[in-house]
Amino acid sequence: MKKFILYIILGLLIACAKQEVKTKERFFFRNGKADMMVLVEGNISSNTFILLLHGGPGGNGSEYNFGTYAKLLEEQYAVVYLDQRGQGASQGNYDNEAITVHTMAKDVYELTKLLKAKYGTSSSIFLFGHSWGGMLGTAALVETDIQTQINGWIDADGAHSIPLLNKEAIKMFELYSQQVLNQEPQNELWGEIADFISEIDTNNITLEQGGLINSYGHEVESSIANITYDEEEAQMSLFEYVFINPTSPYTSFITGRLTSLGLYNEIEKKSYSNQLYKINIPCLFQWGVFDFVVPPALGYEAYEKVSTPSANKSLIFYETSGHSPMSNEPEKFANDIIAFVERYK
Repeated sequence: MKKFILYIILGLLIACAKQEVKTKERFFFRNGKADMMVLVEGNISSNTFILLLHGGPGGNGSEYNFGTYAKLLEEQYAVVYLDQRGQGASQGNYDNEAITVHTMAKDVYELTKLLKAKYGTSSSIFLFGHSWGGMLGTAALVETDIQTQINGWIDADGAHSIPLLNKEAIKMFELYSQQVLNQEPQNELWGEIADFISEIDTNNITLEQGGLINSYGHEVESSIANITYDEEEAQMSLFEYVFINPTSPYTSFITGRLTSLGLYNEIEKKSYSNQLYKINIPCLFQWGVFDFVVPPALGYEAYEKVSTPSANKSLIFYETSGHSPMSNEPEKFANDIIAFVERYK
């Protein structure tokens, strides 16, 4: 009987311990009159944090808080989902002049210092940016002292140079439009793209053309048979995002559009290609082979130009992925991050 009672007590203790591992905390942090929402979810007891910079501009951190890859990462570490300045549930009372890439890079730097103060100076922090978040992360790495605060940089299909991105996207459009139209001369989408790119002067790409390049990049993914999709997971993630999300998708859309308009003129001309050498911490670059939004050529350039020793940097391509390998190949994507973090935490 005593053994039976002991087993019950041990079982309860184990259950409680497991519940304590998975934690969710939400708070706002202020920098320069901007109040930014932060959601920390996962295994905080690991003392390891992945600070996620969402895409956009115009997105929010909660968009990345769902699906297999997020669950796998949160089992191991705490993931910090930031709603960037003027996006998602973030608030504030500041002038439009305060919405710049540099100001937002300083926000990210200040958040890393806050995380250290809140969770302990011995905490390991990894910066993780996707798409536009790749540009913002790069800006923080080369324009602030954030490299002194973090253990590594994870760049997933990150747009560190829009001029290069546009030129490389046109090259991909040219190649694939020829292949598709040779087999399907009447293909409406690829015919439209072929006509569009034939009129572009790659040395003088307008803001409007840049916007269309981005739009077509997203649109063509649905026509690439090699890209894998899990419809059940996609539907579940959409349901969670709309109905369980702490950030209102509708409010986020409106505020995000206003913020992206304020940044549009700046980021369309922005390039950090010549400053990548300033990055010398461990780096993991992750890219979808069929990414027309931020072509793989940017992954190659980032890998080659950072000053990180070859032994401490990796470039991984996902053979059945487009712009979001965390959705197309979630298990492999998450496991590659876990292997990287385990090495450098």
